[in-house]
Amino acid sequence: MKYLLLILCTIELLFITYWQNIAGPYLSPLLFLFASLGIGFTYLKVTTTPTSEIPVKIQINPKVVFAAQLVIYGTLSYLVIKTLKTIWWWDMTQDSGIDKSDIIQQITVLVTRFLGHQQPYAFIHFKEYDLYPTYLPFQWMPYILTELAHKDYRWVPAIALWLSCTYFFIRNCSLFKLNMPLLASILIPVWPLIVWYTAIMHFNPMFKLTVEGLIAAYYLFVATSISNKKVGWLAIGIALCLLSRYSIILWVPLCLLAYTITGQQKNALITSGIILLFIIVFYWFPFMRKDPAIFLNGYHYHSTAALLEWQRDIQMLHSKFYLMNGLGFTSWALKLLPGDLKHIISVYQAIHLSLCLLTVTALLVYFWRHKATISLNVFLMFSFKVYLAVFYAFIQIPYKYLFLVPAIISSALLADAWSNNRTKAIIARQ
Repeated sequence: MKYLLLILCTIELLFITYWQNIAGPYLSPLLFLFASLGIGFTYLKVTTTPTSEIPVKIQINPKVVFAAQLVIYGTLSYLVIKTLKTIWWWDMTQDSGIDKSDIIQQITVLVTRFLGHQQPYAFIHFKEYDLYPTYLPFQWMPYILTELAHKDYRWVPAIALWLSCTYFFIRNCSLFKLNMPLLASILIPVWPLIVWYTAIMHFNPMFKLTVEGLIAAYYLFVATSISNKKVGWLAIGIALCLLSRYSIILWVPLCLLAYTITGQQKNALITSGIILLFIIVFYWFPFMRKDPAIFLNGYHYHSTAALLEWQRDIQMLHSKFYLMNGLGFTSWALKLLPGDLKHIISVYQAIHLSLCLLTVTALLVYFWRHKATISLNVFLMFSFKVYLAVFYAFIQIPYKYLFLVPAIISSALLADAWSNNRTKAIIARQ
């Protein structure tokens, strides 16, 4: 089953890169969703099934294996940073569209307004349209450092994701976990770097025009903290995710309820307190206190932006770039939902919300019924993956760069399933 998990993680990565849309716009999102959900359920099977499997003894000196891990980690880190710098240099010397993307431009405006003691959350006037800021504080505030240092903004997501990958590597390259197959012991600690480098090599506009690496860093940090039972770090990671993109807003109550169900009310209070503190200090006090409507204004603008993007994709790109790119179910919405485009989007948004709520409810019922046989951290990891798989599959605009997040968090499930400590815990419960 562990090898099946590794295969599914590889398939998921291929579906967002070299196999994207391989089966067409209708079957491909199904296959991608099945692969992502398969990772979650296979992980659950591996971590909850008692086994008398005898760990594989590595005959090579553990220090040699650790040295190999370090070499591969260093090599991949070097290749990632070197390739990113090459891409950015090309952007500065070619008409590659860097100035046509409103992602970095929006962040730049928010940062410069903040440093100029202005309210960042007001309409931004671009040449062809006006945009209301939709980015939450931790999606743009880290770039204050690069603005003050007069550096390329794309260094922030690069450094953040590298640090998150490094944290993951440190937590999973322990010499005490080396009684596993040699290939697994070398590949698993660097799996996030493998995902990152593969994504860069296949679709480097993801890293030319967007800054999704920062969001991926937050989510990988959360997944790593779950597997390592670090409640404080997990709470900080959740706060960073909530204040950058509210994708996990429905999963957070599930996490808190899971703590409560297992009698860990203290951890639930710690997590709630840290999240609330972050919201007050970094969102309410500096911004929402002055204008309580900024969150709802940004949320409503998402619907307006979605309509414009759907129209542009249909009229100019024949629905192939976003709506039928094989990653999300927007292709099914166009095919099956009646009415004009505004009505289709509205219904699709309702479907998305309903499916996310249904997923969270089903996960909660499952945990309630199996709380005696499944550990809390296994459930949190499993539910985190399953919830995000559903959320991203039905997102209203399936931008390709968004799918770096669900692919990279699979690393934590992979590492936890292969962990020797997990095998011992399962055997001990027999």
